[in-house]
Amino acid sequence: MRNCSVPACQSAPGALRAILGLAHHIVEGRLKFRADIDGLRAISVLAVMAFHLNIGIQGGFTGVDVFFVISGFLIGRIVYTEVSEGSFSLLRFYERRARRILPALLTVIAASWLLANLLLYDFEKADFSKSAIASILFVGNIYFFEASGYFSPAAETIPLLHLWSLGVEEQFYLLFPPFILILARYSSRGVFTALVMVGAASLLISQALVSAHPEAAFYLPISRAFEILVGSLLAHPIVPRPKGQLTSQLAGSAGAVCLMISMLFYNKQTAFPGIAALLPCIGAALILWSGQSQSPFVARLLQWRPLVYVGKISYSLYLVHWPIIVFGKLLLPNLYTWQFVASAAVAAFALAHSSFKYIETPLRYGRITHRRALPIAVAAMLAIGLLPGWTLLKFKLPASADPKIASILKYNFYNPRTRFLARECFLDPEQRFDDFMLSKCIPSAAGDAVILWGDSHAAHLYFGLRSELEKRGVSVGMLAGSGCPPILNLDVVERPRCKEVNDRILPLLLQLKPRTVILSAAWRMNEATLAKLKLTVERLLQSGIKVEIVGESPAFNTRAPNIAAARLQSNEPVLASEPDVKIESMEMMDGMLAAAFRDVAGLTYVSPYRAFCLDKQCLLLTKDAVPIYFDYSHLTEAGSVLYAKDLLLGKL
Repeated sequence: MRNCSVPACQSAPGALRAILGLAHHIVEGRLKFRADIDGLRAISVLAVMAFHLNIGIQGGFTGVDVFFVISGFLIGRIVYTEVSEGSFSLLRFYERRARRILPALLTVIAASWLLANLLLYDFEKADFSKSAIASILFVGNIYFFEASGYFSPAAETIPLLHLWSLGVEEQFYLLFPPFILILARYSSRGVFTALVMVGAASLLISQALVSAHPEAAFYLPISRAFEILVGSLLAHPIVPRPKGQLTSQLAGSAGAVCLMISMLFYNKQTAFPGIAALLPCIGAALILWSGQSQSPFVARLLQWRPLVYVGKISYSLYLVHWPIIVFGKLLLPNLYTWQFVASAAVAAFALAHSSFKYIETPLRYGRITHRRALPIAVAAMLAIGLLPGWTLLKFKLPASADPKIASILKYNFYNPRTRFLARECFLDPEQRFDDFMLSKCIPSAAGDAVILWGDSHAAHLYFGLRSELEKRGVSVGMLAGSGCPPILNLDVVERPRCKEVNDRILPLLLQLKPRTVILSAAWRMNEATLAKLKLTVERLLQSGIKVEIVGESPAFNTRAPNIAAARLQSNEPVLASEPDVKIESMEMMDGMLAAAFRDVAGLTYVSPYRAFCLDKQCLLLTKDAVPIYFDYSHLTEAGSVLYAKDLLLGKL
């Protein structure tokens, strides 16, 4: 048995003596500052920032998973030691967490609330306030899970989205210490085995959810628990330290390779977390384990002073960087990419340094007594929570709101999935061609039908086109996929299953020979993509099928109903102009498509931009004051009918 010289160990029952002896080594480790851990924190937060700033680290999101492992390791080490010594207190544990987490967090939420009230539309303020309250209560991940989905606000517009990870951590730490306390009566090996079983169950659930419910896999604590448990298991007294320089060097180097692979080669299309998350987690664990002794090469690199400094401010840096990016794009929409990246990075480091020096450190190590710390923390949470609470009451439940404005804002809740035939004829990202319900997607008299092919910009035409054409006795079908433009042999990075779906749609259309195929998408063209679209069109035309291409629909920088409501509230014409609508990119794309297909026999090109935008301003409402778009570019029922009548029917 290992050394058992500490008094608590000498007086302990036999079942606990082993764990107490091992814990003695942990106490020694706990007292020793490890600069390499700060260096690892720095790598993690820099990777996350690079990912969010889109500067080449496509797998930088795995930095969050490394944070989970570090947190599990450090917290686990403390809990095991204090429980084994009999000195653990839940109140003391949560008081330390409050001192560590709340000061900088509440400051960032308060500052973000102020900016949100200055920069966001009224309805967006209400959404922000909900996320702020959820984040203060450490259930931000649950809130964002409930609000997630294909037609939810784009991630880059949600100022507090990054706080989902704090929710996961704190929910874990509500359960982890009591779990260890309950298991303390058993042997050290029994505790370790129980934790392994919980971690394995979490991993299996995470892998299952990745395919079936990716949003749940991403946000819910049950599918993330195994990542924190990797660190907690590493800290367990039963895990020996590395023996010998060679072992430390190999482990540290292997860990570094794991991190490099995940950060450089993972991307947004990687099925994550699930089994894929094991690679960065194991990498972080190997680096932490190897750094416990022998000072391996990787640990010495991580002790580089600039990295250690970034690691020290990493918590504040993580908190501030995302609101800076979101609000920065609203304040400075016309900066070149490199200018924005440089400005955002400088601002993030400046604010993080100030937060660490003047907020984190004084309040974490200040003179507030243990008894007063938790009541003060609760009072601070309540006080900051009143800010978004007030905003929510004001903008979510306006007693004297203009009925017309209120009616328009309701379209932010518009659910198009039934009208889009979602998961039946409009596939979600994880679905394959075989998931099409072809009996519902293809009319029985296909030879005289009109069939839509494309992405969500084909799906949003379906309701109006079907409503109008059925009056003429013409059937309408649809084959569409999320993020999948109707182009043969096209790899879509964001949607890896698009190629298989489209490559099977075209032969089916050639076999069915409908009267007309309408191609519609959120077009993102370059010369190579345009050439593939031309080949796709040629295949259809050669088989005697008429083709209609619907050009780029107006795309807005924020939700179209909010723009319309703001215009009405200000007594301005209800039209979207720059910077609310992306006029320049629309003009360029429309010009490219029009020039490419202007004189092609059997093909008609129609331009939503030219039909619904005039003098660089785009319509937002129908003549009956109903929103044409319910989000950033997709059509409501009324908008779909408007497009069908004014844009398509005369061409078919």
